[in-house]
Amino acid sequence: MADAISCLQPLCDCLDGTGLLDAAGREVASFLRLKSNWGDLDKARESLGAVERMVRGRVTAELNKLNVCDPQVELWLRRVDELKLGAIDEDYSTLMNYSSICQCTRHAARRSWIGKRIVEALDEVNKLIEEGRRFKKFGFKPSPEIVERLPQTKTFGLETMLVQLHDLLEKADSNIIGIWGQGGIGKTTLLHAFNNDLEKKVHNYQVVIFIEVSNSETLDTLEMQKTISERLNLPWNEAEITVKRARFLVKALSRKRFVLLLDDVRKKFRLEDVGIPTPDTNSQSKLILTSRFQEVCYQMGA
Repeated sequence: MADAISCLQPLCDCLDGTGLLDAAGREVASFLRLKSNWGDLDKARESLGAVERMVRGRVTAELNKLNVCDPQVELWLRRVDELKLGAIDEDYSTLMNYSSICQCTRHAARRSWIGKRIVEALDEVNKLIEEGRRFKKFGFKPSPEIVERLPQTKTFGLETMLVQLHDLLEKADSNIIGIWGQGGIGKTTLLHAFNNDLEKKVHNYQVVIFIEVSNSETLDTLEMQKTISERLNLPWNEAEITVKRARFLVKALSRKRFVLLLDDVRKKFRLEDVGIPTPDTNSQSKLILTSRFQEVCYQMGA
């Protein structure tokens, strides 16, 4: 016997370090510890269920805030859905129905196969539990669309003006464009149609922002700043003073090629006081405003 062992020793020495002996050991362990591993998998599955409920709850909270699920969390949830532990349950239950020595011997290969699957599933479940518990971020604000579509009615008689507006947009020296006329002639309808056209047309602008000004008495600077912040996906601090926020918005907009549509401007105001950098040839941005008064268009730089 000693001679037999000594004869096998060189072979074992050759296999040692290749991982084959360890692999064989795992195969044997998965065969012999079938019931024990199954019990561990059952407990791990319960733990994973608790982690999954927590993660899905946090994701739902993000979606309710109109945020987007974090890609890593989304991938994790997909892996949980793809576990397919039900198939292992059925195979294990079927195997346990064979109780005699003869039957167990006959199904040894199947026992080994199921044992290996249980070990692999247990490893994956434990990984998912650990990863799920480490998540800190479950969602984020989506990048804003370049154009936010507006309600639109038929542009009866405004088609020619719409074409002219697109032509002016393409001219390098037309940085501020004014549209004036009495109330009710379709200025707002024209701006809505123009805004929605930019959703379909090819251009190099990074954001199009529509703001209804209507400053017949006072300028609602706060509301205008909110609109710009939302369209740029910027954080909003209610306690921040208007002047400081305006400086921040000027910097943010200066980094983009924008088209700003200001509807119903009734009095002149300084763009920078709101947080709007004055468009020029270098910035390649555009400002289009409508007003009831031609003088206001001139005063705003059109």
